[in-house]
Amino acid sequence: MLVAEIKFHARSRELMEELVDAVWSYARELRDTGQIAGGYSVSRKGARVRLLCVIPEPSSLEIRFLNSSGRKGWRHVVKLTKAAPVVKVTGESDGTPAYCSCAKRSAAYLFTTFLDVATPLMCGNCRGPIPFYRLRGLTRNAREGILSWRRVYQACDDLFIHSGFGERWGYRQLSRLDSGLTRDGLELRAQLESELKLPVFYYLIRYWGRGEAAESRRRCPGCGGAWLLDKKEGCFEFRCVPCRLLSARASA
Repeated sequence: MLVAEIKFHARSRELMEELVDAVWSYARELRDTGQIAGGYSVSRKGARVRLLCVIPEPSSLEIRFLNSSGRKGWRHVVKLTKAAPVVKVTGESDGTPAYCSCAKRSAAYLFTTFLDVATPLMCGNCRGPIPFYRLRGLTRNAREGILSWRRVYQACDDLFIHSGFGERWGYRQLSRLDSGLTRDGLELRAQLESELKLPVFYYLIRYWGRGEAAESRRRCPGCGGAWLLDKKEGCFEFRCVPCRLLSARASA
């Protein structure tokens, strides 16, 4: 991912407050369409406003990727500025993954961790995160659902990793097929598959196990079928196509 800044110059100091509010609104639209990944900041100095953000790829901020409300927000920002906003990519964001650039995808994976800032939709081919604006058919409702699910999933993952008293509760939400988090995730998975016309898989975490041999014999929790892959694919070692589930071997 890349770090980018967009600079805006207000037509007059009297318009500064309106411009700052408009830039915040525009940034939210960019986040909702996946053109911004993770957090962002807005700062001001004199008659200038700066939006600093992380983007998936060099072309992410192009107007052609905006939805209708994003275009409306962009026009409002431009109306308040002296000249066209200046976009500059300042460098690579350290420790972030490269986004998917596949022309075609065989599947998508709904996957994230408490550390991730990228979209939680992963390409089944290259296993890079897929920008929302690259997904034809993805509705605003689905995008909002993905972002909402990610917030809850990452909260449960953070609880599992960093909390003593809440560790097992968080782990159950992440690992069990019948947990509330998984039920919500599977509903979202089905919606995404319907909209994208693409197989979408859901990841069930696995931390505690009973040894290597027992893990190799582990069956799909959905249908009871064999789901161990012949070869590990990234962090994934189990996949059930009928149930659309993914997992990995226990690490403890």
